Amino acid sequence: MSAIPKLVVTRSIDRPDYELAFAEEYQTILNITTGKSEHDGMQAVVAKAAYNSEAHDDTFNGLLYGILVSPPNISELLFKVARAAVKDRFSFLLSQLRRLVLDKWTKMTPEVHERGIWLFASMIRISAVCDPDALDAAVLALLRHVAVGNVCQANIWLATAVLDMFLAQMPWLKSREAVIPFVVYTYLSIINDHTRADLLSLRDREAQLCANLIRENFDSVKTIGRDLVRLLHSTATLPEIESVFRSVLGAPAGSLPFDLDTPSTNSNAAPISNLRMLLNTKTPRQFFESRLTPEMDGWLIWMMNNVKMGNQNRYQRWFASRFLASPESENLLPELVRFICGFFHPSNSLIASDVIPRWAVIGWLLYLPRSAHAASNVRLALFYDFLFFTSKDSIMNIEPAILVITKSLPKYADMANSLLEFLFSVSETYFGGSPQSGAGSGLLRSDARRGLQSAFAAVISKGVCHQQLFRETLLANALIDARNRDLLVMVTSQFYPDLLAKSPLSSARSIASQSDQHIHSAPQTQTLSPELAEDPPAPKSTIVTEPKAEERGKSALVGNTKSSKGAPSVKPAIPINHSATAAGSSVPEEEDDVLVNWTSAIKSTVLNSSAELPDVADSTSRGAKRKEPDTSPAVLVEPPQKRPKKNPPTPLPSDMSVFKSITEEILLAITGSSPAQFSKALLKLLSSGLFGSGVSDTHTSVMEVRATTAKALIESLAEELTNNDPKQWIFSPEGLPGNKTPKVPFLFQIFSFFYHEDDSVVISTTRLVEALREIEVSIGWRLLCFCVQRANLVTVTLYSKSKKKEAGDIVNNPALMDKDREWFNAQLQKLRRLDAQDDKTTSESMFSPYESLVDLVVPQHTERPAALIKDARACAEASVPIFLELAPSLLRFLSDWAAEEAEFVKLLCFCATPAQLTSICQRVSVGEVRRVQALSLSLSFRDIDHFLKSPG
Repeated sequence: MSAIPKLVVTRSIDRPDYELAFAEEYQTILNITTGKSEHDGMQAVVAKAAYNSEAHDDTFNGLLYGILVSPPNISELLFKVARAAVKDRFSFLLSQLRRLVLDKWTKMTPEVHERGIWLFASMIRISAVCDPDALDAAVLALLRHVAVGNVCQANIWLATAVLDMFLAQMPWLKSREAVIPFVVYTYLSIINDHTRADLLSLRDREAQLCANLIRENFDSVKTIGRDLVRLLHSTATLPEIESVFRSVLGAPAGSLPFDLDTPSTNSNAAPISNLRMLLNTKTPRQFFESRLTPEMDGWLIWMMNNVKMGNQNRYQRWFASRFLASPESENLLPELVRFICGFFHPSNSLIASDVIPRWAVIGWLLYLPRSAHAASNVRLALFYDFLFFTSKDSIMNIEPAILVITKSLPKYADMANSLLEFLFSVSETYFGGSPQSGAGSGLLRSDARRGLQSAFAAVISKGVCHQQLFRETLLANALIDARNRDLLVMVTSQFYPDLLAKSPLSSARSIASQSDQHIHSAPQTQTLSPELAEDPPAPKSTIVTEPKAEERGKSALVGNTKSSKGAPSVKPAIPINHSATAAGSSVPEEEDDVLVNWTSAIKSTVLNSSAELPDVADSTSRGAKRKEPDTSPAVLVEPPQKRPKKNPPTPLPSDMSVFKSITEEILLAITGSSPAQFSKALLKLLSSGLFGSGVSDTHTSVMEVRATTAKALIESLAEELTNNDPKQWIFSPEGLPGNKTPKVPFLFQIFSFFYHEDDSVVISTTRLVEALREIEVSIGWRLLCFCVQRANLVTVTLYSKSKKKEAGDIVNNPALMDKDREWFNAQLQKLRRLDAQDDKTTSESMFSPYESLVDLVVPQHTERPAALIKDARACAEASVPIFLELAPSLLRFLSDWAAEEAEFVKLLCFCATPAQLTSICQRVSVGEVRRVQALSLSLSFRDIDHFLKSPG
């Protein structure tokens, strides 16, 4: 054994690993071939490998070890033996090679590295007889060791050797669609490392390889998504990359770092649609992982999985000394940030623990850059998904960015202000800073504004920073600069129209006054209007500064200026005046182009929002008096007009326009915030026969009117359907008497007609809700919320404290229907008996509206649990707190369905923390009647604390 060279360099404290077994197998091969001719020795090894599959694998472990540690002549002989003995197209050998590269590459000797590159090149040459997927996986494992921000001799040698291998095997490379994107992504990320004079030739060859692959294999390369644009933008000073940016991606004039904002004269430029397509495509997480070496990846993930908050300093110092010690390592920081944001998504249980969160690690990385250039690139990596956020993006990609801002307050207010300033500036300057950049750059800036608004809407609506917390932390915080607050108000105007009207900007006040007549006539949405495809007009006094010749080669993100608080920031293409930063001060429109552009963008959105519903808007503008918002207390069940039961379905009128007028009444009631008017108009629609059972579902005109009506309702309820605040849909103990009660959604009033005394209205309600559900998938789980609310007597939270002296007052409330009164009476009788047993019948019947809805689509009762699981999963994706509130009731409903119950429990364990699971189990075991009892009896106490302290 002593004669066999070592595969890795080990220390005396290192534990023997699987390479020891590889060495033993190689020794066995040497023993059976010693003293034999080349032909006889080959036959002996082939016979050993052919004995069985286990012997085959052991033989190839030995052959792999021998090829890597032996001199070149022996390695070539062993490779020839492997080709003769192979039975699985080298699938096992390649998988073991990938394993060795990922685990042992950094510990291998330089001689082993050379033999490894030779083996890779040899396998590519005979790729026709190899398992293509196994070969691709092995090559991608090797690419991970071409590190970013590392110009040591070993890394330069590896980058050069792998580059030479690809250039020599270009036909194979161009045929591998799975490898091409990673090759391009890898070499684009390291090009900026090779700026020394002795590395310029290597940089030029890397740029040429990337340019050729992008031109000739763009369909493969475009799978990288928006981070391809980020890397191309940072390397666009190279002629090869600039040519690709213009000819393939269609980058408009003024959008590259060195452009002078002059019109392009290139007649061969590609359409800008390629560039916009890439920016709207999220980058798959595998690319973020590929730019970290396996060792770096392992340490970073271990730290974010195990290190407690407050104990991270020693681990961060070790990580920095190991991977971030050299000046060139600054180029690695953006890739670390992209990895944390796009690849590592912690579970809910990890988020709820005291382990160091992602935002804290990123906050540490933000302080590491030594230059303004590096700092700007790190911030761009943090906010890149913010700029181009779409509905297909994960909220986890932008969560660290908003949290690192909010968590920096109040201790690090300078950092928070600097980040906000960078975010808004880069949204306007990343693709050219002036209108003279051309229509293409204006289109890209409009996309960035739209992405920014979508990102903030997702942050607020999905509870990363819920609406009230966002308002208190950022919009009403004196530590945030006035300019940043104004821009935040603009970008979140759909959630805070009152703040937009109070904005100190004169233009913002103009917007508020002009849009006052429209604010109740059309629903606000989460996206900019189509008019933002055109860039807002430039201010009259805009001054475009032309960069100096020596500055043209720098990145657009390099800035010689610093932010108002001293932190490095992006250098905008148009000077920004920061003089008016005091709270309440006005910022002159001509002095701040970013504010001008955002003001114009929001103005365009508000003034054109009324075009969404032309019929309703027209009826209002023709002189119809708009009703003031109804301030009367909302009720969960609006009292309908009395009708005899089982009325025959109303025949459809010959003139379908009558349904349009009814729909207009409903929409006006929504915009006017009038629950009573809404209930009456909705009852008129349900009684009209449009959604009745006696109407043919195949009648063309009927189907069109139904679809139009449902679509109009969904658009008008957009504000409700984008609000996933648990207090809106599942009233928590904060909604008990003594606290502010949430407003009952209009959607709940629609659901209340499931309990109408007229059966035809119930049928129409079911069909209407199904039509809504076909457009908006969240209707299903919101109906589940309604069912649980009604069954849990949360209706009591909708009445003022002064009117509730005792629980029996509910029964005497005239707003309740007869069916509701009977149900409440039955529940109160159970409470008086203090029955602590679960009432299975009540648990099952609470979901009767949902069951009717499911049965309308699939009559088989066995499909109910599957549909409920689907809606429960959608609820968990939209809002985990709401899902956890529904969980006890859903668990009881699924108790007779073993398979679906098991699937639901898996989903529950994935979403809930151990403490939350314990609470849910307690609620299920004690029974829902106890919870109803607590809610009902609490009506006779001053508040919930009084109830909890009372005897018995």
